[in-house]
Amino acid sequence: MVKSCNKVIKSSSQCKAIGRLLNYKDLFYDEIRIDEGHVEIYAHGRKSYSRCPICGAKSHSVHSHYVRVLSSLPLHGKQVLIRLTTRRFRCKNSKCPRHVFSEQIAGVCEHHDRRTACATELLENLLLEVSARKGAFLSRPLGVPVSASTCLRILYRIPTAYVPEDDIHHICIDDFAFRKGKTYGTMIVEALTHQPLELFEGRTAEATEKVLSKYQHLETISRDRACAYAAAIEQAHPGLAQVADRFHLMQNCSRHLSSQLKISKQIIRDELLAAFPSGLPPSEEERQKSENMRSQKYFEPIRRLLEKGLSEEQICKRYHYKRLVVKECMREISRDNRKQSQQRLDEILEDKKLRIYVANPEYEVNRNTGECSERNIQMTRIIEASKTLSDLRSCYLAFQEVFKQKKTELLDRWIEKYRLSRLKEMASFSAGIEKDIVAVKNAIIYDMSNGPIEGLNNKLKAIKRQMYGRADYRLLMLKMSLSKTG
Repeated sequence: MVKSCNKVIKSSSQCKAIGRLLNYKDLFYDEIRIDEGHVEIYAHGRKSYSRCPICGAKSHSVHSHYVRVLSSLPLHGKQVLIRLTTRRFRCKNSKCPRHVFSEQIAGVCEHHDRRTACATELLENLLLEVSARKGAFLSRPLGVPVSASTCLRILYRIPTAYVPEDDIHHICIDDFAFRKGKTYGTMIVEALTHQPLELFEGRTAEATEKVLSKYQHLETISRDRACAYAAAIEQAHPGLAQVADRFHLMQNCSRHLSSQLKISKQIIRDELLAAFPSGLPPSEEERQKSENMRSQKYFEPIRRLLEKGLSEEQICKRYHYKRLVVKECMREISRDNRKQSQQRLDEILEDKKLRIYVANPEYEVNRNTGECSERNIQMTRIIEASKTLSDLRSCYLAFQEVFKQKKTELLDRWIEKYRLSRLKEMASFSAGIEKDIVAVKNAIIYDMSNGPIEGLNNKLKAIKRQMYGRADYRLLMLKMSLSKTG
């Protein structure tokens, strides 16, 4: 058994040497005790006076004293406790309501703290990046042990970053989910500095209007397509420039395209069967499978025997072929091209990547060489053979081109062209764009988007999941504002 190594240092020179490590200039070190697990430092203030925290009067009159025990940063892995003899002084100002006050030594700790300022700073930096429970666990090896509840109290004392409301001119607004489909909140971010400004519960027009009314110097607001936010902005700041987010516009267009594909599935099938009467071109996988079967040595002999009129049973008995092999050859020979074509067509129409090929002709195209994959070539042939698929591709690419060229007149032409289109979903999307035409045109004019808030939304989700059920709005706002890693 290893015995504890106790050592008491009373020499002033040795105490000063250890005191220099702590770097508290206003402390006088009386004694230092070193045990196996921790270091105890006995100290008191150097100054013979203190100032009243209320009136600021200087006082030399000592009323009494007591000992404060402060946790500090560890020394060589040993926990450090500072036993600070603290004096109480009498306030000599007769007009001051405070008669007795305790001295506060600058730079050591704050009022009522049980930790030094440097230990508190260490815990604050740690707790901004991890949850309270993890922080409580990590605080033990760091030499400043605290509980999870204390970790939360430390966090709540940190002041949030303050941005003057008069300096805020451009903001982004979006919602986030505490529980998807059930509980939602709203986040407001300064567009230029990406600084979170507000986190509040709900995403209704009433709640949003109440918060936005605080910011009286706004010039532009970027938002998604939500009607509630549009109504709230109009109520709080009539005539303010609203900018529809380009990403959400393209996302909405893509969703309407997917819906149109589902609605027009039978029409597209008929168009493709009419365009390829002899059957759809086989896929690479089917063609490879067929070639592998026909390249087998037994395929041609079995095919000749079947042409002579021999049955499957006769071939197996006379020529000793396995029944499974004969069946595979018969299946390959008697395959119905029409049924095979329809089956392949159904697979193409059910393929989730069909929307990607329709919306993006460059999908699976090598950017350096321009070489197209066989799948891309096949899908391009299919899309060009169907009028519905071709129209959908033209509609999507034309809408995308509006934002690439940044011309509002192109948007007007696009709406005019597709507002009465036979593609019902795209006509519906066009009508929605027309209702929100000012915000959509602002998305073309202004170089502004919801990009900053989307990135912070990911950070918020990571923090929210890290903190489990203790993630209230105030705590989320603290970590969103001050956390460096997310």
